Amino acid sequence: MRAIEALERLKDGHSRFLKGTRESTNKTLSYAKQLHNKQEPFAVIVSCSDSRVSPELIFDAGFGDLFTIRTAGNIISDYDLASIEYAVLFLDVRLILVVGHSDCGAVRAAAEDTPCDSMYLTGLKDAITAVIEVEMSLDDIAQAHIEKEASSLTARSKILSQTGQLRIATCFYRLDNGKICW
Repeated sequence: MRAIEALERLKDGHSRFLKGTRESTNKTLSYAKQLHNKQEPFAVIVSCSDSRVSPELIFDAGFGDLFTIRTAGNIISDYDLASIEYAVLFLDVRLILVVGHSDCGAVRAAAEDTPCDSMYLTGLKDAITAVIEVEMSLDDIAQAHIEKEASSLTARSKILSQTGQLRIATCFYRLDNGKICW
């Protein structure tokens, strides 16, 4: 599927989510069993691990539709990047969507410089603080961070930089009303 078609499919799914008119029929065990030998996701979704931001729900998607990578604060590690490369190379996915959201706890921890004794959490916090400028709101920081992560993908990956017809996009999900800003 071409990237533009995949993006339209996500937008249509989100519109159904907002209206409460779910259409996806591939959410049953019997459908999942049909995929045991093959998967054909139409998009890679990189999103925060926040339990309130489930890509399959907000895009009205089901089994086999999305190749999702979720980490706190949308940090794209080397392993996450390898997973994205896998989807592009072996599953022929042409759309990568980095989804940020409002009221992100990881962004709040970074912005407020919450102390922690974990080198892993400190690394996560450092990745987010790199985008912080004076007097930015938490949502502005979250949006700047997803833009940074998305734009870094082709710089970090030879595979992604050389794959034709690949589109990398971002969007921002609002927890207060469920709407996405594309």
